[in-house]
Amino acid sequence: MSGTTSVVADRDTEPDDEGRLPGSGLLDPATYRRRRYAVDRLRDRPGPMTPTDLADEVAAMENGTPPAEVPPPEVERVHTTLYHSHVPKLEAAGIVEYLQDGELIELANGAHGGERR
Repeated sequence: MSGTTSVVADRDTEPDDEGRLPGSGLLDPATYRRRRYAVDRLRDRPGPMTPTDLADEVAAMENGTPPAEVPPPEVERVHTTLYHSHVPKLEAAGIVEYLQDGELIELANGAHGGERR
């Protein structure tokens, strides 16, 4: 076994546009790029989205391509982190709400003009 360790970077753990590192804004759900993209997609929609549709659109934003051109493994990775990490934190902060037992996600009342904190 070698003494080296490889590290794989994940887009949602890189410093954001203002240079903040992960963890520095743990209580600020908008710190992570993926969370900001999710809120932006929900804000642009007139109604709720399925978690799958939200993951498709966030993955497309991250890759700078149309949703149909994002490789399925990338969409699945985005879906997993949104579903297990980012959306629950946005919900706990009062920014998004789950509807129909998690089948749909929408911005919480009052969050359309800006995230509530």
